[in-house]
Amino acid sequence: MASPNREELYRMALTAAKKGQRKPAKVMLQQLISQDEKHFRAMMLMAKISGPTERRKWLNHILSIDPDYDDALDALEQMAYQSAARRNKMIYRYGLVLGAVVIFLFAVLIIVSAAATPI
Repeated sequence: MASPNREELYRMALTAAKKGQRKPAKVMLQQLISQDEKHFRAMMLMAKISGPTERRKWLNHILSIDPDYDDALDALEQMAYQSAARRNKMIYRYGLVLGAVVIFLFAVLIIVSAAATPI
């Protein structure tokens, strides 16, 4: 039996990735990338099924080969946007908690002051 050509191997990796079979998909994609160092679709799929650190590595690798590769640029921009959104959400939550603490302390100060003032 002949080994699959690059397009067949890519389709097999894509099918495995869609089924959640990341390890086999990554093995096939690695094989593809070793055969063709500019197989951007394979690298983009590798980035898509990887964690954030590895995803960023793959996207930057693509851009090191082709600085104008729009899909990689868009994916990095999306990652930056999501990271900023998470950070802003955390800051907002801490701000709410801090605001509640300040209001509580101010209310306690008023109550203590009122209790200490003779009638």
